[in-house]
Amino acid sequence: MALAAGEASAATLLTDNMGTLLANQSLSDSIVLQWAPPTPGHSNGKLISSFGVQTPHTSAGLAAGANAIDLTFDFQVVGQALTLVQADAINPVSGTAKLALGGSPYIFIEDITTSTAVTGNESFLSITFPLKGYGAATDQITLQPGLYSETIIGTLAKGTTDLNVGAFAGPAVPEPATWSMMLFGLALIGGGLRLARRSDEAALPTA
Repeated sequence: MALAAGEASAATLLTDNMGTLLANQSLSDSIVLQWAPPTPGHSNGKLISSFGVQTPHTSAGLAAGANAIDLTFDFQVVGQALTLVQADAINPVSGTAKLALGGSPYIFIEDITTSTAVTGNESFLSITFPLKGYGAATDQITLQPGLYSETIIGTLAKGTTDLNVGAFAGPAVPEPATWSMMLFGLALIGGGLRLARRSDEAALPTA
């Protein structure tokens, strides 16, 4: 599956609101997906979804054979800009009942207000830590206050899979006015130290 970041697939869209991302904090969510392809005599398959943290979502009908998924996990940045350390998705494999995402799955972060992708597509790779399975993580980036979505695109085979997602923030990014005040404060401290040194030198007895 070769889709550009921010481009929606022809899949059923499932959306969940993770909440507000604050400096040095994280948000997390999980979803259990089950794809049951159509049986003889039935026109549609079923994608059965259940979010583990937020409000459960109801079953969604898909066209026959359309096992593509397009999931968005919305979050908000308030106050001042902060550093997004990463947003990630882990699909653990814990037995034959748990299946990996298919279709070259990937994730990206998008600015909802401007419909602009702020990270590139990050592909899922086989992982062994912290959980055996498949996972992907976005790059570190600065996010201005606003609304964002973490989107996962891929496909499901027949069976059930878990998907655990998270957004992790680092320290807030100082605003320009804050930088100015910090520089001004440093200049005052430096000037004070220079004056103190000159006063000490003047007080020394002459030979």
